[in-house]
Formats: sequence, structure tokens, C-alpha cells
Amino acid sequence: MKYRYKKNSYSDIFQLAKVMYKDTSFFAKELKEEKLLSFISSLDKHKASEIEKISKLILPDDVLVFKATYILNPFISFRFANKEFKDYKELGLAMLISSPQIDNSLSQIVSYSLLSEHMLSTNYNEENQEEYERIVEYQKEGMNDLSYGYFLIAYYLSKKENIIFDHVEYPDLFSFVYYLYHSKYDKEELGQLLSHSAMLKAYSKFGKEKHKVDEFLHLNSELDKSEQDLKEFIKNFK
Repeated sequence: MKYRYKKNSYSDIFQLAKVMYKDTSFFAKELKEEKLLSFISSLDKHKASEIEKISKLILPDDVLVFKATYILNPFISFRFANKEFKDYKELGLAMLISSPQIDNSLSQIVSYSLLSEHMLSTNYNEENQEEYERIVEYQKEGMNDLSYGYFLIAYYLSKKENIIFDHVEYPDLFSFVYYLYHSKYDKEELGQLLSHSAMLKAYSKFGKEKHKVDEFLHLNSELDKSEQDLKEFIKNFK
């Protein structure tokens, strides 16, 4: 028995699993249809049963297809929502691109605990138990504050020690603050934004200037957040 998708025919579930992430809307529907389930069942009844169970859950298309993918082929690289990542570091960097905002698609990786699921699927956790436990911890943080958990994972995986803001990487906090001060942003609104920044809060755990970031966050949350505050903060670096 074969399964036909577009111009290709698949005779095994392992190869099919490698391409499902490229067309999640299509496969999210197919996973609930007899045609695909029969094909999977003809090769592995247990996997077909597992997929049938998750297809009855209320899940976003990307998440459903992700879960089905790793039931079919547990050991392939991380693939999600039309993106393939060669390793976890590359995933972390992709998550940081949209900083200080989160990528709504990739945020589902955090809210549905897909990263730890992938680590278990591929047995990555067996030789990297500390990293696995850290990811589980950050996913739990994401249950309370999705943006904070998202950036904790992004910085942890990417190994970045610099601030990334609007697609620009700043070598240190002074350069970042100096840019902000001379930018078009309204200073009061900017102070309010940064005082609640999940990105900066997470960065303070991994950056090379942790105490200065904490001071900056405190300044923005406790003081008047005026233009003069930013001037004074910049002076402290000189």
C-alpha cells in the first residue's frame, strides 16, 4: 500500500514523516481521514492507534502534525511549522529573531512543551539530562508567563550573551541603551515597555552583564521613566 502526496508516493511512514511539517494545514486534516490512517495502520497498527487518539484532541494544526511526525519517525531533527532546525542552537536563534516580541508560531513549542517531548522522542535526554531538566523548568515558567519562558529557552539554546532587539545584536547594555536614547521611541513609553520586558528579564539570566541588566530593569520599573532617567543611566556606564 502506498500513500500519495502531491506528485510523490510514499511506501513507508519514516519518509512521509520527514515532509509533513512543510504542509501542516493539509496533514492536520489528513490525519483525521481514513486514507492516511489506513496507510499508517498497514505498516504499524500501534502508531496508527496513537495518532488516531491525538487527532481527537483540540490542538493547533502545527502541534498536531508535530506530535504525529514523531510518532511515525521518532529520531528526525526538530521540524515545526514549515521550519527545520539542524540542532537546538539553531532553534534558539530562530526564536530570538523576533525579539523583543515572541514568534507566535514558535511560541507553541513552549506552550505545548514540544521541546522536551522531542528530547524524549530522540532519547536526547539520556545523555543530556541536565539540559533536559532545564528545558522542562523553563517550559513550566512558560505556563505562568509564556513570553518569559519563551525567552529563557531562546537564550539558553542559542548560547547568546548579547541583546537582540529589532533584528540588531548589541555587544553590551550600554550600546543598547545608547541606541534607545537616540531612537525615535517615546522615552516614557519605552521605559514602561522595557520595565516589563520578558526578553530583558530572561537576558539577565544569561547575559554577560547580569547585574547591570537587573539595575536597568529596576530603574525602569521604579523611577519616573523619563528622558532624564535614561540620560543618568547612560552616564553610569562612562
